[in-house]
Amino acid sequence: MPPPADIVKVAIEWPGAYPKLMEIDQKKPLSAIIKEVCDGWSLANHEYFALQHADSSNF
Repeated sequence: MPPPADIVKVAIEWPGAYPKLMEIDQKKPLSAIIKEVCDGWSLANHEYFALQHADSSNF
């Protein structure tokens, strides 16, 4: 059975930490996803963070 179309796998990096491969539900608010990511790395004040797309073919 194929995975739901609204669930995507995303690699997320933070300087000095191991990258994470997360399954993100695109139906969730972005603020909730960022909070989940920040909580995983014990980062406070999740409202001051954002996600940035990085295309590795450009590096």
